[in-house]
Amino acid sequence: MHSTTTVKNSSEKSVGRGSGDRVRAAVGFALMIGASIGASSGFAAIVRVGSDPVACDYVNLATAILNATDGDELRLETMEFNGASGFNFNITSIGLVIRGGYANCSAALPTGRSILRGGGADTVVEIRGPTSFGVVLENLIITGGEDDNDDGGGVEISGDIDVVMLNVLISGNDSERGAGVLIDGSLGATLSTRYLSIDGNNATVDGGGIYCRNGGLIEFNAQTQLLVNHALNDGGGGWLGSGCHLDLLGSPTGADDYILVQDNRADGDGGGFFIDGATVLGTGGRQGTLQIRNNEAGDGTGLGFGGGVYITGDQARLDLDRALLQSNDAGQGGGFYAEGPTVEVTMTQTGPCEIYYVPTSSLCSTIGGNRAGFGAAMVVLSGAFADIEYTKIEYNKGPTGLASEAPIAYVGNGGELIMEGCLVYGNRIEVGTGSGVVDLGGHVQALSSTFSDNTGLEELFWVGGGFTGVASIFDTAAGDLFDVVGSADWTLDCAVIPVGTPNLPGATQIVRADPGLVDPGTGDFHLAADSVAIDFCFDYLPGLDRDLDYSSRTVGFGLDAGADEFDPPLFGDGFESGDLTAWSL
Repeated sequence: MHSTTTVKNSSEKSVGRGSGDRVRAAVGFALMIGASIGASSGFAAIVRVGSDPVACDYVNLATAILNATDGDELRLETMEFNGASGFNFNITSIGLVIRGGYANCSAALPTGRSILRGGGADTVVEIRGPTSFGVVLENLIITGGEDDNDDGGGVEISGDIDVVMLNVLISGNDSERGAGVLIDGSLGATLSTRYLSIDGNNATVDGGGIYCRNGGLIEFNAQTQLLVNHALNDGGGGWLGSGCHLDLLGSPTGADDYILVQDNRADGDGGGFFIDGATVLGTGGRQGTLQIRNNEAGDGTGLGFGGGVYITGDQARLDLDRALLQSNDAGQGGGFYAEGPTVEVTMTQTGPCEIYYVPTSSLCSTIGGNRAGFGAAMVVLSGAFADIEYTKIEYNKGPTGLASEAPIAYVGNGGELIMEGCLVYGNRIEVGTGSGVVDLGGHVQALSSTFSDNTGLEELFWVGGGFTGVASIFDTAAGDLFDVVGSADWTLDCAVIPVGTPNLPGATQIVRADPGLVDPGTGDFHLAADSVAIDFCFDYLPGLDRDLDYSSRTVGFGLDAGADEFDPPLFGDGFESGDLTAWSL
């Protein structure tokens, strides 16, 4: 049997690259809780802070922190605690739990949140120290922080510290970098969260929501969100560099247990995230619980790169599983923009993805509805590598009313893009004409994928570098399928292409026919029972063992072309489904 090769750094692989082992950070949420309070010698005391000088131990929070003993739990009344100019709430080298939301100093359980408000040019909460200790912040609103010349508006974490945030809102803070939260990992700082919202913070340089440098380790657990943050330069939602590591862990079960990066804006690059030599790993769930959406790079100027994510720098990595990269805007790379010889982007779907399009649900890994003048879904340049598998690439387009190019992808200057097991549909150019995928000195691979109903294109692929298309369906409303320029290296094998497609020199095992999809007009891209794509690639081994529905790729006598492997019912008379209409007496 034949096998198809994909190439990266001159190493051969069979059809597709596969997901490989997914490496997760060493930080776990439960372990973080244990580390934070276990680093102390146990709770030395419960200290109550509030408005009643008789019932409370302190009425001034800064004084209570200053006098606290390692391991104390500070319980705060539901009220506003104001810092002083240049000296707000500083925690240095002691383990503490600061828990807000108590109705008064006699209350046994919290019922709300307490407000910590900055009092001038200083970070609201500074957590520092060279020795290992842990801090828990719970049931708090942190606001009013301003730049104090060492960055960090709402919270600054610097030292050998494990910090946990639970039910915390960080909002209305300003700083040059890290207006919401700044993490400096040079001594091993870590942050783990649940029910955290970093919302409406403004950075005059980088990192409107969060800024991480020098190897900090961050774990965002369910119901953590970065919303409406702004950076005058890069990283509206977050700026991550210098070996930092961020895990985005959406729930695999509950629709409410989400990670949401939304409505952030960078006047430069990286509306959602700017990644420079850092690692971001994200896992969502069946209800779209990891979403990077409605972010903007470039402040509407058409000059910014990476509406959802901009990624560059040594060994930088973006690895998303069951995520939505959706409705982001940029001048180039609406979904993501990747550049650099050691940059790697992976998107995949662990578990079933329903090919039938249902607008009210988000069951698939998706790059959809992004907008950019160039590369609306993605840009892969300068040796970067992107492996997109089991993913819907849908409805990406140019800015409203403006001419655009490459709504599916722009790949160039040694960049490599693999689309394997993908459904690519509804992408379009609305003003002017252009190509769906532009390859200018890079390499594009379309493997076991279905391309359908992409419109407004002169051709689906403009190939000026290298192209490999194997075991795929190219059913397109484009004027042409390929425009191969000069001596570009290209392969087309075992493919279903439109009727009337001109002769393609070098193409092998192709058929010009309607691919026989069930109902593309309503979004059903499954193979019909009479599709010519069924078992068409009988002489090939699948690179992925599942199709987009997560059905086996080893059904029938051979590999089906496209993202769907036709799986006929076990009984022709409908016995297994309870359909009695085909039964006879």
